[in-house]
Amino acid sequence: MWSSRLLITDLNLIIVLLLSCLGDSLTYLSITSIMVILRRDLGVKVLLTLLISMYLNQVLKYWLNVPRPMNHLDIIYGLPPIIASLVQGEGPSLPSGHTQISSTFWTSLALNAPNKLTITATVLLPILIAYSRVALGVHTSLDIITALIIGYSIPLTTSLLHTLTRKYVGRYKTYVELSSLTLLLTFSIVSNYPKLPSITGLMVAIVLVNNLVEDLSRSFTTRLRTSLLSLITLVSGYVILTLVLSKDYLINMFTEFTLSLILGLIAYLIIPVKLAIFKLRSTSPP
Repeated sequence: MWSSRLLITDLNLIIVLLLSCLGDSLTYLSITSIMVILRRDLGVKVLLTLLISMYLNQVLKYWLNVPRPMNHLDIIYGLPPIIASLVQGEGPSLPSGHTQISSTFWTSLALNAPNKLTITATVLLPILIAYSRVALGVHTSLDIITALIIGYSIPLTTSLLHTLTRKYVGRYKTYVELSSLTLLLTFSIVSNYPKLPSITGLMVAIVLVNNLVEDLSRSFTTRLRTSLLSLITLVSGYVILTLVLSKDYLINMFTEFTLSLILGLIAYLIIPVKLAIFKLRSTSPP
């Protein structure tokens, strides 16, 4: 069997596969979803930055439409389906999604929670993940270099924009954010690029949560249990979302956005409020 042969003769390939799986967007969505419940301010900032990076990555992939390297599926032929789905990638090649998303996540985390661990991870992990994507043959050097530049730049840009927005927009910040997300949704529908409505739906949910709730003092254990329940809800909802989408173009786009928005509100707002992790603000934030 492939697995037995791999375990005995190809430890390097195992390491490369693990690194590549670590760069998958679902991995970081899961981590940041838990972070939103454990540390709301930190989790919201990192998750929103991650979603922006995912959105831009999809746009660039399908706009540039650069094909993947020839025979890019050869090295993962015979892999277990779950592992294959995590490492083979989807859609066009440029820029590498795994590399961009991982560099965005760790840079955003290091900016908002700086310490030796996050800074070291920011420098090392995205580069190792980038290497794994080339080693597996699913990306070229140009794909990963471009992804690293974009991935490292997005958190720096969003952090600057956040500071400028708070300084110059003030109490109208929420309206500016929702207006921007409306434009993103419009582009998602017009462009018909995959996953954009789902990403936009989660963005809207996170912006609403950030402006509608505040933290309550609860133990770490209680927050952890709640975060796992929210994560299970998201995973279950994602499976359902992939099954119920209509084949009709317009219904498909709007349904994908709406279901993603509802799913995000249930996971990040309704469940934490019902379990007394968050509470609704009595007044609008300044």
